[in-house]
Amino acid sequence: MKDIYKKKDHLIKELIALRLRVDALESKEAKRKKLEAQLIQAQKMEAVGQLAGGIAHDFNNLLTAIIGYGHLLKPELSKNIQWHSYVQQILSAAERAANLTNDLLTFSRKQIINPRPVNLNNIINDMGNLLTRIIGEDIEFSTVLTDKDLPVMVDNTQIEQVWQRTQGMPCHMEGI
Repeated sequence: MKDIYKKKDHLIKELIALRLRVDALESKEAKRKKLEAQLIQAQKMEAVGQLAGGIAHDFNNLLTAIIGYGHLLKPELSKNIQWHSYVQQILSAAERAANLTNDLLTFSRKQIINPRPVNLNNIINDMGNLLTRIIGEDIEFSTVLTDKDLPVMVDNTQIEQVWQRTQGMPCHMEGI
């Protein structure tokens, strides 16, 4: 009788051990499938990044020509205020498109992000001066800066792009 109980206990222990091994295998298989799905997603994102980078590079070449010819036209049209304004709008739109292109290049990891300490007041002041020239005399623009330095670790190009977008949206919406 003891042998039967021993065999029964042994079989129960083996069944428990087998169930634990099956559970472990199922868990490993689930983890493997999850990792496989993550790898596929990462490969898709890499492909999208490469595509975005290629398109951004080609688009950037087109924008370089548009901006270059726009700057050549500006002095020629300085006497005609209306045409000069049109060229300025073309250049502003092309600059915004160039900033978007830089974002795509950053996304595709083809542009190196170079964070370094910069004074935020200087960036705001420089961009404010640029914006004042772009928006013209009909709109009053002012900045209020602190007397203290505001050092931040940023990529100077990226913070300028953020500044341009936040300031350029109202102008764009107003049709300037």
